Amino acid sequence: MTWFDGLRPRITLAIASILELAIVVSSGTPVRSQPTSDSSDPTGRPTPIVNFEPPPGSGQPSGNRSGGNRDCFAGTADSNGNSFLTLLVPETLQGLTVNARPALFAYLPPTQARSVRLKLEDEDGNLYFYDDDLPVADTPGIYQFAFPDEAPDLEVGRRYQWTIAVTCREEARYDDPAVAGWVERIEADSSLALPETEASIALAATYAAEGLWFDTLAILAELRQARPNDPNVRREWEHLIESIGLAELATEPLKTRSTP
Repeated sequence: MTWFDGLRPRITLAIASILELAIVVSSGTPVRSQPTSDSSDPTGRPTPIVNFEPPPGSGQPSGNRSGGNRDCFAGTADSNGNSFLTLLVPETLQGLTVNARPALFAYLPPTQARSVRLKLEDEDGNLYFYDDDLPVADTPGIYQFAFPDEAPDLEVGRRYQWTIAVTCREEARYDDPAVAGWVERIEADSSLALPETEASIALAATYAAEGLWFDTLAILAELRQARPNDPNVRREWEHLIESIGLAELATEPLKTRSTP
């Protein structure tokens, strides 16, 4: 058998396909294109790869916006109409981390407040960390709060309640605007990248797939600060914030506020 004999069946099939297409076109029947893999959403933008699925709650009240006396927010709102002190956590108020001192994030609206208070307690109510004099900037935005080096590491397998409160008067009061959430440190799986791995969208996607909210958020925050004009970073950040029901905060400026 010659090499041509081997091609004969394929040539015959190709000719048959061409004739079939010609018949369909001449009959006026529309030709359907075959589906192709598409990494874009209906608007034509690339589909985000950082997809976080909030874990189920465990009985705690949900809601990540402040209550209490809101006098220091009265009559104020940012350009998008936001006027609540808001934690950047899922509505279950819970999040996981593999970090011994995870960064915490909260949105502060325009305010006449004097300072912000940050408190961390374990499930038994024991005080783990407290700072009552974090200065507030004049402009609203998403603030990052980092624990100092002398703060004790979070213990693996334990849950901690962290509270952000705004001091509206000369002294702190029980009815100052406040909101609290939960953070739990878990053992890092061997498949996870080491903490010293360079921040990247791929690393954020890995953490998100593992349900590690605080680590995913911190990586994208780092990328957003380092590459503020990168549309891919901006898309992933906004998609992540929208995934926890805070779409109105997705485009708010990101600020860094470290504890002394």
